[in-house]
Amino acid sequence: MTNGTQTLDPSLRAKRGNPGMSATPRCLSMTNKEIAFYQLNTSTLEKMLPALLEKVYQKGLRALVVIDSPQRMEAIDYALWTYSPGSFLPHGYKGNAEDHPIWLSLESSNRNQAQVVVITNGKIMEDLSGFERCVDIFDGSQETAVEQAQSRLETYRRQGLSPKFWEQTHEGRWQEKSI
Repeated sequence: MTNGTQTLDPSLRAKRGNPGMSATPRCLSMTNKEIAFYQLNTSTLEKMLPALLEKVYQKGLRALVVIDSPQRMEAIDYALWTYSPGSFLPHGYKGNAEDHPIWLSLESSNRNQAQVVVITNGKIMEDLSGFERCVDIFDGSQETAVEQAQSRLETYRRQGLSPKFWEQTHEGRWQEKSI
């Protein structure tokens, strides 16, 4: 544990040179199916998620955001409306999902035909076949969340996928880590 945060088990990481650093996640630059884990250490989900979804939307992609509770959904909805005065992220969680490029949901069904699924509820995505990218965000200050992320990462590996791992630095930037 470092300053109240934990990281994935070091035994899962290969020891190699200087991993890349970025102010914003780079997982959206790949064209192949990709899974990327994001460990929050200094920001809340409500602070980080709008910038990530803005990148998804700017690339012309649709996103499904899987959330753990109605209260969290309302908090994320509010964050998406208010994070930047000059921005607009078309999103919703009521009505017809297909009308919304960003769909907030308690379920993992791809009702808005999203290419990107953002997992914020700590659950494994059993079926990624309809998605190009899966982004799994978890709180690095919660021991249980870190352990669950390790389990999900290993499950994806057993499925033949090659997840990437990004850890938030104390400055709020993103550093790619070897796993």
